[in-house]
Amino acid sequence: MLRLNRKERVDPISVKQDIHQQADRIFSKALDLPLEAREGFLVESCGDDDDLQREVELLLKQYGSTEKALSSTDPSHTLSAGEPEEGAIAAPGAGDLLANFRLLERLEDDSHDRFMAEAEGSRQRVLLEVLGPELDNSDVRRIRVDAETITRLDHSGLLSLLEIGTAILGTGPRAFIVTDAHEHQRLEDWAMERSLSLQTRIKMASRLVEAMAFAHGRGILDGNLHPGRILVDELGKPMISGMGLSRILRAPIEPAPDGISCRAPESVDTPWSRMDVRADIYAIGGILEWLFRDELQEDHEAVQPMRQVINRAHAHDPEARYASADAMVLDLHRLEQEPDGDDQQSFMASLCSLAAQHPVACLVSGTVLMGILVTLIALLATGG
Repeated sequence: MLRLNRKERVDPISVKQDIHQQADRIFSKALDLPLEAREGFLVESCGDDDDLQREVELLLKQYGSTEKALSSTDPSHTLSAGEPEEGAIAAPGAGDLLANFRLLERLEDDSHDRFMAEAEGSRQRVLLEVLGPELDNSDVRRIRVDAETITRLDHSGLLSLLEIGTAILGTGPRAFIVTDAHEHQRLEDWAMERSLSLQTRIKMASRLVEAMAFAHGRGILDGNLHPGRILVDELGKPMISGMGLSRILRAPIEPAPDGISCRAPESVDTPWSRMDVRADIYAIGGILEWLFRDELQEDHEAVQPMRQVINRAHAHDPEARYASADAMVLDLHRLEQEPDGDDQQSFMASLCSLAAQHPVACLVSGTVLMGILVTLIALLATGG
């Protein structure tokens, strides 16, 4: 009999992923137990695997307020999950009632389940969007825990979420969000229709990073930012839509347009529970690379400071990035204080155009101004 002494190679990434998957399963089961029974359950389920137990304990600590949220009588968080209920909606449509909202009409030319709706007992019009995919019980608990924190985010650079809830649709629960009914345009479309100066783009970048810093300061990360998530209001002010939703929904990370990378490299083998603010900073770096793509390609001298900011935010190594969104905001504010070369060139071009159209008037004005200047110099020279 031959004895094999060679050890099999173990892929550390596969081992990590296996631990995270086991931890998620144990975490979901632990949430169904009373607090006093969890410690024994963890010891029995994890055995001697200390890494696995630490991962589960981290998840439980992060969602430690689950029982409080589940006992809430807030009607926006009382929908159940599990087997389809009698009367459950197979597919949402006009006239249906989801939580406290009556669906009025489906929005046309939209690939998502988005509806104009109104709150029961109110004439307030809102936009309601049903999200995919279907949820399991741990997803529903996570949404109920984090929904209140996200809906309380109040910043001009964040699209306000009026409500986040769950509803039974077809074979299982789905999440939905409710926002105000104001029309917003995607930044991708808005920017294509306009010729924006470098300084205008820098101001937009500052507003976006300020909003991200505001959310981070309240413990809200996203993990899935990309240009399609940026909207612009009727005044031209940018805002991030659904900040934090991707993380609580564990949504698949979407590809960004034009090959721009917005997914932090470390997120490939890092669970949602372990992601930190640097993942969002990497993503915003990709968004800014897309926003300033024309200037970066032309390699103007004026865009070099912005290039440095983008390169730092979009660094492959997390340690080389900004440690916080606040630090990035400070650099962007410094760039805002610099004069806009495009505006200076535009002013000079306007003067040249005026001189070409009215040469006589410009000659007379120049002569008068020169005379005044000579008189002032003469008075100063004589001390009078």
